[in-house]
Amino acid sequence: MIDDFLVASRYVFEHLFPLFAIGEICMLQNTTGNFNGSKLYPASSSLAQECHRLVETAPPQGNVDHRSQMLRLAAAVLTVEFQNARSRQNGFVRMEDHMMQVFEELSTTELLTLSVGDMANKFSCSRRHLNRLFHQYFGCSVASLRMEMRLLKALALLRVPSAKIINVAEQCGFNHLGLFKCLLQETIW
Repeated sequence: MIDDFLVASRYVFEHLFPLFAIGEICMLQNTTGNFNGSKLYPASSSLAQECHRLVETAPPQGNVDHRSQMLRLAAAVLTVEFQNARSRQNGFVRMEDHMMQVFEELSTTELLTLSVGDMANKFSCSRRHLNRLFHQYFGCSVASLRMEMRLLKALALLRVPSAKIINVAEQCGFNHLGLFKCLLQETIW
């Protein structure tokens, strides 16, 4: 018999941000609170059975196949958690439903490249109200979320041994190398 499947909070979900749409990042941040400590899924659940299958068929640790299998495992858990989060959102008023729909449709690229005014137009609200919404859903301003996402992208790119810091800074939208290095040091420490 399959035991209950335990999900531990040893994964750092922020490393996965580039893989998600904006609405999913919002749900991810709300969902990760569910993983403080550990979370049990009943053995009879399809999620637990799928996770056990993925763990049992995982290749030896340390190679790309193993890491991709672990990503499949994380995707299976997050799919269920996102479905649960969406079902909890059904009680939202009409305006909030609209906002969540816009969040979900907004790509990471749009978040990083659109001006705050253009983004506010997408949300059909003022720039000030958009910042309030970002504080409500993300716990920070539009500018802070953008900076965090740019720095996370930079950290991911810098993991490649052959990456040059000047190229990474450019790819992440930093025009001043000194500022980029300073921000990276603050982020890492």
